[in-house]
Amino acid sequence: MRLIRASLISLSSLLVTLTSVVIPEASPAQTAFSPEAFSSEIGSLTADFYCTNDDITLEAALEQGMMSAAVESGLSISELEQKFDFSSDTYTKLMTITMFDDLIDNCPQRAKLLFRELFLAP
Repeated sequence: MRLIRASLISLSSLLVTLTSVVIPEASPAQTAFSPEAFSSEIGSLTADFYCTNDDITLEAALEQGMMSAAVESGLSISELEQKFDFSSDTYTKLMTITMFDDLIDNCPQRAKLLFRELFLAP
């Protein structure tokens, strides 16, 4: 019982110490959001997922790439929706170009199969 009580006291003092720590605010340059960089990051992460998992579909890799980029951005979903137009052709093109660049560089055989599938699609 004494051990539990001592642990709780230590934990509570640690929590008090942590809550009193002042975390400096990030400078605007560190927190600036770039839709272009975000779009490229989605493309790169999608290619990474697609290259490293032979049994994953492009659609699933894209979903994972988008979610990973969103988490890495540090923004909430509502903030992302305000700062990034997910239906924009400009950002979609940039994401696709980045994705295919990375696919060709990192897993050319899968990129070749993907090109075949795209060109033979009805």
